[in-house]
Amino acid sequence: MASWQYDFHLIPIGDGRGSDVLKLRPDDLGLFDFSELWVGKHLPDGHEEFLNSCVMKCDSWHRDIESWGDRLGNIIEITVDNKNAVDISVRVDASAIDLRFLDCIVRFSELCKCKLFTQDHELIEPTVDNILSAIKGPKLRLQDNLIGS
Repeated sequence: MASWQYDFHLIPIGDGRGSDVLKLRPDDLGLFDFSELWVGKHLPDGHEEFLNSCVMKCDSWHRDIESWGDRLGNIIEITVDNKNAVDISVRVDASAIDLRFLDCIVRFSELCKCKLFTQDHELIEPTVDNILSAIKGPKLRLQDNLIGS
């Protein structure tokens, strides 16, 4: 991840498993394994067509990852194992916010019945305002609140 990108992971919520994300702990490298949350979950029919309609499919750096977007900008990556999703990650170019891409994230999250897990380890509802607030981060949100008061 580049320093100008902000990461999210889509977390399935349909059967209450979304709350399991709160029990996840990072490994020694600080990485989370979301695959357990995707066990028994399937991406909806038409998910590739939906993504193709709002983001251009691109070559992936790994054979088990399907990618849409640009690795140095906005990108959606679906990691698969035996044709089943085990992680969906999104990187937003925070240096040049594209509201159409954020809307795509929101609609894709809704299509997949997912919430968003932020790189700051918060589980949020998929809305453009929530995504923008997460990207701003706690320090900038506090500064905005102080300036507005």
